Amino acid sequence: MFNPDVGSGRGDFPHGDAPEHFHSMKRLLALPPETRLYTHHDHPPSSEYTSVGEQEKKNKHIKSDSSEDDFVKWRSQREKMSEPKLVHQAM
Repeated sequence: MFNPDVGSGRGDFPHGDAPEHFHSMKRLLALPPETRLYTHHDHPPSSEYTSVGEQEKKNKHIKSDSSEDDFVKWRSQREKMSEPKLVHQAM
């Protein structure tokens, strides 16, 4: 899970699993709304952290009422992108 305006990361890398990705994010969304989430990656953050409550309201890929089927279908369609240039070195 990234900042709400970025949404979620790709799941098509080696050992990626869209259903597990979905369940992992849903576990985070089950935490109390005031829980801080430090989501930094190489995307410019709007602040140092976000909260579960903010993710529930603004995450562009998943909300508390998102279904696994919809998320997995969407991720599968989206992940036909080319792999990042340094993915193998990073793995």
